[in-house]
Amino acid sequence: MPSTSEMPKPPKGSANDNLGPQMMCTIWILLAISTLVVFARVFVKLRTTRRLWWDDHLLILAMIAGYVHAIFVTRSVHNGLGRHMADIQLDKLSDTLRIGFYSFGGAFLSPMFGRLSFCLFLLSIVWSNTRIPRWPIYLFMIVQVLFNVISVILIYAQCGTHLARLWSFDVSVITHKCLNFKIQTYWNYIAGSVNTLTDLFLTVLPAVIVSFSSLTLKSRIGLICLLCLSFVAMIASIKRTVEAKMLSQFTDYTYDLCDYVQWIAIELNIVIIASTIPLLRPLFKKNGLSRVLQKEVTELPGSGYGNSSPSFEKGGSQTRTMSISSEENILSHRHLEPIAITRTVEVSVSYSSEDRSLAHAALIGLPIE
Repeated sequence: MPSTSEMPKPPKGSANDNLGPQMMCTIWILLAISTLVVFARVFVKLRTTRRLWWDDHLLILAMIAGYVHAIFVTRSVHNGLGRHMADIQLDKLSDTLRIGFYSFGGAFLSPMFGRLSFCLFLLSIVWSNTRIPRWPIYLFMIVQVLFNVISVILIYAQCGTHLARLWSFDVSVITHKCLNFKIQTYWNYIAGSVNTLTDLFLTVLPAVIVSFSSLTLKSRIGLICLLCLSFVAMIASIKRTVEAKMLSQFTDYTYDLCDYVQWIAIELNIVIIASTIPLLRPLFKKNGLSRVLQKEVTELPGSGYGNSSPSFEKGGSQTRTMSISSEENILSHRHLEPIAITRTVEVSVSYSSEDRSLAHAALIGLPIE
């Protein structure tokens, strides 16, 4: 971190340079699109399966982390991020860097949750497919958590318990009391490579899954294009990884770091969108929401007692146990009142891994074999 005496002067003619508005435009437009597709996903899931699974919850967490990142970046831009350090007032420069560092938590956690969500989605698809092993999916999930959590810890623990040193402008203290900033760059190269490799895996695996299906060639190609959008996230991850070099270059930190921050936003939003688009297929099919799932109900003997007509929820291969108890309160004959029967109906709904597999497969139009 440069001291006040080491702050570079902006190049001639660039005193009014400000990358902040462009960065805000990119971040919030992408976040608005991500929010729209996530709401659409939740609507489809609740409309067709009447519930959300863990992949949905993780994607919502990714969305929340994305908003945390965007809000902190917006506050940092308000204080000066996007402008040359020499153009920022000293009292605002510290706030700019402090708030900017707070945004890194969401920057690492949002794409991590998004990738974990898509991993769980693919895991549900291959659950009953004995030809495709599950362990690679578990492995990449563990690796995702490990490397991205370490990235968060490293960014906030590089100066021990004295995080304020990062925006203190005391170069001697930062140099001797904090980790070498090149460690941040090198680690982000490693973590970025892992994220890119994960995106590659999440691109190839759906193609393999679809290749084993009984769909026609045309349907396979269409479904592969729908499921392999992680390829776009992989490109964004590569670009973000390359831009990580700016983490250790403090010549004009508040200006030079903008490309890295912008690619963070691009990556995390593409991960969210790519994880969501396949499940929106019913919205683009005629009567897609109403016919996406078949009802399968298992009832115990006696559940059809009387004129009972239980209300069935839509869902994949649901097992329902219905128990009916009757209590008769027959009045004395002299009152000549009809027999009164009180029925209590208890409905127990249970979901299994097969239910989740059937639901997700039906949503994307993949036959379970």
